[in-house]
Amino acid sequence: ESLTDRALLQRQDLLGKYPKYAEVARQVAEVRTELRRAPLVPEDDDSGKAQHERFGKLAKLSVLQELMLHDIALRRDASDFVFPPLLDMKEFKQKLQPNQLVLAFYVGSKAVYGFAIGHDKYATWQIEAPAKLRVEIADLLKRMGNVDRIKAVDSKDLRADAWQAVTKKILPQVTNKMKPESWDQFQELILVPDGVLWYLPFESLQIGEDETVPLLSKVRIRYAPTVSLAVPDGRPPRPDLRTGVVAGKLFPKDDVQWSKDETEDLKRALEGVSRLPSKLQAPSSYMAKMCDRLVVFHDMDDADRAPYDWSPAQIDKGKLGSSLGALFPLPFGGPEQVVLPGFHSPAESAIKKNASGDEIFLALCGLMSTGTRTVLLSRWRVAGQSTYDLMREFVQELPHSTAAAAWQRSVQLRMQADIDPNREPRVRVPAGEEPLKASHPFFWSGYLLADSGASPVNAAPPAAKEPAAVKDPPPAKEAPPGKEVPAVRNEPKEKKEKDVEPKGKVVAPKAKDAGPKKGVKSGK
Repeated sequence: ESLTDRALLQRQDLLGKYPKYAEVARQVAEVRTELRRAPLVPEDDDSGKAQHERFGKLAKLSVLQELMLHDIALRRDASDFVFPPLLDMKEFKQKLQPNQLVLAFYVGSKAVYGFAIGHDKYATWQIEAPAKLRVEIADLLKRMGNVDRIKAVDSKDLRADAWQAVTKKILPQVTNKMKPESWDQFQELILVPDGVLWYLPFESLQIGEDETVPLLSKVRIRYAPTVSLAVPDGRPPRPDLRTGVVAGKLFPKDDVQWSKDETEDLKRALEGVSRLPSKLQAPSSYMAKMCDRLVVFHDMDDADRAPYDWSPAQIDKGKLGSSLGALFPLPFGGPEQVVLPGFHSPAESAIKKNASGDEIFLALCGLMSTGTRTVLLSRWRVAGQSTYDLMREFVQELPHSTAAAAWQRSVQLRMQADIDPNREPRVRVPAGEEPLKASHPFFWSGYLLADSGASPVNAAPPAAKEPAAVKDPPPAKEAPPGKEVPAVRNEPKEKKEKDVEPKGKVVAPKAKDAGPKKGVKSGK
C-alpha cells in the first residue's frame, strides 16, 4: 500500500520477467501465512517442533530469494528508491493536517538551521551559536539528574526546579521565538532533529511567562528521522495485533520477576499478548517479523555497538540473527510498533562524549525501513515501576488512539502518581521524606516517540484547527551554503504554488559566514 503506482508496476514487471523468483515468493507467502495462523508462542512440544520446521523452511527460501535478487540487481531492470520516501513540498502539504506543525533541523558546519512547516505556511531561521546550544542542552540534562547511567538521583534534585530556567533559554532558539499563545492553535508537534538535538527532551521545555507548563501538556509530540517519514505512508492499520513481550531486567540489580509480573498485567489489559520464551524456535530477527508489536523490558547495554549490530529483542543477544541488521534481509517486514524502554544514548551522561545523535537516528531509520511505524525508545534508562506504568498505559491505549495521543495521555496520568522508592533503582529517597511524585521530567521526558502519524482502527479523526501564523523567513544570507534540503523549499513569496517545480531537491542560497560545502547525511 505504501508503494507508488510506478513502483507497483516495476514490481509486477519483475515478477513477470523472473517467474522462478515469483514462485519462491509465493512459497514464502504460504509459509508466513502458516506461521501467522499458529500461536506466537507454541503451546506444547509438537507445536514448537512444527514452528521450528516452518521457520527453517522460511529461512532457506528467504536466502534463495536474496541470492536471486543479487543476480537480478546486476541486470538492467528499473527499481525506484523507496526508503526513506522522497516527497516534494506539494505532496507533503497534502498529507500534513492543519493542526500539525513540523520543526525540522539541519546542523551545518557553523550554524544550526531550523525549518517550521505548517499546512500552508513555512519559515526558516538560524541558530548562530550551535556550540552554546550544545552546552545548554548538556546543562539541562545534568540538572535533570543525567550524570551517569547507573548513579541514583537524589530526591532533593527531583524536587528542585533549576532545570526550568535552562529550558527557557533553549525554547526560543528551537522554535524561532514562537509566542506562548501560538501553541494554542496546534494539536500536534512533529520534530525532525539533527545532531545533539536528538538528546534534547523537547517535551519538558517550559511554555509561559509567570506560570509555565511543559510543551507536552500543550501539544502532542512525536519525532521522525526524516521529514518525509513524519506523515502516513498510506498503509491501513492492522485490525488484530499480536504483541510479543521480552521480560528481562531493565536494571542490572532488578528481579526478573518484576518484568514477568508486568507482562501478566499487560495480558489482562490487552488482547493478543504473549511473553517470548528465553529459548526461541528461530533467531529473534525472524520471531520479530511474526510480531505486530514488540515490547522489550530489558536493558540494552550495547554502548560500543556498531549502528546496526545491537539486538532489539535481547533474548539471543550476540548470536547469529539477533541484530537489527538481521531484520533487513528477506523475508521483508518487522513489528508495526516497537517499545524499547531500556535503550541508552549519551544523553544519560549529559553528552560528555563526542556524541552526534547518529545512534538514535540510525536506530529509527533501521527499524522503520523494515515497516515499523511506531518506535518508543529511551534517551536515558529510568527503569523502575514508573517505566513499567508508562509503558503499560501507552501500549494498551495504542489500539484506540494515535501513538502521539496515547503517549501524551500516558505521561499526564503518570505525572500525578506517587513514586515508590523501593521500586525505583535510580532514585534515592531518605527515610521519612514526604512522597515524591513523577512530575519531574527525569521520569518521563527521556522517552522519544518516533511515529508516522497513522491512525489505528478504533481511533476517531482529530478535530481540525486553524494553523498558527508562522513568522516570515529570514533573509537569504542565513540559509545554508549549497546544502540540499529534500522536504523544505525556500520559495520566494511572489511565486505561486503551481509555479513551483514539484520534484527534485532545492539548493539554498549561499551564506556569507558559512564554511565549506558538505553533503546531506542519509536523506536528512
